[in-house]
Amino acid sequence: MAHCHRYYVIFFVIFEHPALGAATLTGTFGMRLVLGWAPGLTASIIGLWLSFIADLPVGVTVASLLGLLPILTVLLNYVIRRSIKIKTY
Repeated sequence: MAHCHRYYVIFFVIFEHPALGAATLTGTFGMRLVLGWAPGLTASIIGLWLSFIADLPVGVTVASLLGLLPILTVLLNYVIRRSIKIKTY
């Protein structure tokens, strides 16, 4: 029964983290779709490739890379807002 919870975590990371990152950066529905799908797809492909090359478990590798998306999004949001603030003064 304990192995069942791992699938919930992987499911949550795959579907929620790209959407969370997109919602942080933009407010329009179309841009949220693009900014959610593109990094999610890219991280999934890189995770599959990395798991193949390094002989790692696929689900954990993809979930780990997708888990980095919110962190990268917060950093990107900070940089964007800081550059806008600097340009206005």
